[in-house]
Amino acid sequence: MNVQPGMYTRQSKVHVFPASRQADGEMVVIGRIETGKFVALPPDAVEVLDHLAAGRTVGEAQDLYQKKYGEIPDMEELLRALDDRGIVALQGGRKEDGDEERLLPGGGTARKKFHFANVPQSFAHSIFNRYTVVGTCLLAALTLLLIRLEPSILPGRSALYYAQHRTLKTLILIGISLVTVFAHEMGHLLAARAVGVSSRMGLGNRYWVLVAETDLTGLWSLPRRRRYLPLLGGPLVDIASASVVVLTLFAHQRGWLPLHPGMLEILRSMVVLYAFGLLWQCFFFVRTDLYYVIGTFFGCKSLMSDTRALLRNLLSRVIPALRRVDQSAIPRREMWVIRGYLPVLLLGRVLAILTLVRVTIPLIGRYLGDIASVIIDSPQAGYEYWDTLTVPVCYLLPIFIGVGLWMKQLARRKRRQS
Repeated sequence: MNVQPGMYTRQSKVHVFPASRQADGEMVVIGRIETGKFVALPPDAVEVLDHLAAGRTVGEAQDLYQKKYGEIPDMEELLRALDDRGIVALQGGRKEDGDEERLLPGGGTARKKFHFANVPQSFAHSIFNRYTVVGTCLLAALTLLLIRLEPSILPGRSALYYAQHRTLKTLILIGISLVTVFAHEMGHLLAARAVGVSSRMGLGNRYWVLVAETDLTGLWSLPRRRRYLPLLGGPLVDIASASVVVLTLFAHQRGWLPLHPGMLEILRSMVVLYAFGLLWQCFFFVRTDLYYVIGTFFGCKSLMSDTRALLRNLLSRVIPALRRVDQSAIPRREMWVIRGYLPVLLLGRVLAILTLVRVTIPLIGRYLGDIASVIIDSPQAGYEYWDTLTVPVCYLLPIFIGVGLWMKQLARRKRRQS
């Protein structure tokens, strides 16, 4: 709920909800795991929060701050920001259904529904731990060695093209891809459970690309060094799975494990998909797993959003209509990282737009042309008709969904800025 100006007066008392605290560089990350709402505060602001939690009024907390630091804090701005995130609420609000944590107006933040939250932490830790990382690295090293011995086991892009029974093989590959995507997200989720954090899966988009994603917001409640395993849980699953597929192809190449030609085609296609997926993680100008690892390593709370704000501030020098964003609270070290990330973000966006114009749109046009040709040239709806028609539809559907989500995201961002 949005807090109206003037709601928190000097006489007001504030309810402070139980929240996690984690020192992170010069700031303290405070938030509620059950709602997934976190905010980075300077230590002096946390002191104000402690005064309010001890039962002091807003005015008393303000006076204590002024006495210690010689400045008058902007209590209204601080409390509005914390209220919006469900961390504080004005006392005297009505309780709902006996739930002491659902105070109005600010405390009504809905709890998140986590997925697989009943998975025991001990079980998750038995799967994801330091030995998992070491074992995956050794398996990947073995795979690279075998590729060097038998380079021919690596397929090219043509492995995604099927000359016969295209629909059946494409649907099989899509089904396998869905399983691998689920396994990737389960890797994140189980790795998070291994460190005691619950999370949830969902669908999202990176520009016009439809992606599955796992909400790992709760990692903010952990020390920085404990966040890396959950962030890398998905890529670890992908690397291990891809290695197993390559090892199978190597065994087939040596005659140790004969494979059916159809199965061989599918496995070679899977290698290409895994390669594209791992390459995608390196595009850290969008919110990939590697992007979050980099942000965590440099201690950035919101690297992309802060970089966009920096770009907006730079453009406001030549476009007065653009409203500047106050970034004075961001630590100096973090601002250096944000400035360094700005050219990466700009170059990535240029490459993304070029990919859209030079690859994605022509690909869509080609698929639509194929569909039109099949409909016009093959009035008899036989096997070849449906076999040719279904494949482009399978590839176009996720592209159209991703474009739709992207447009919706752009419209939502424009409304927030207006």
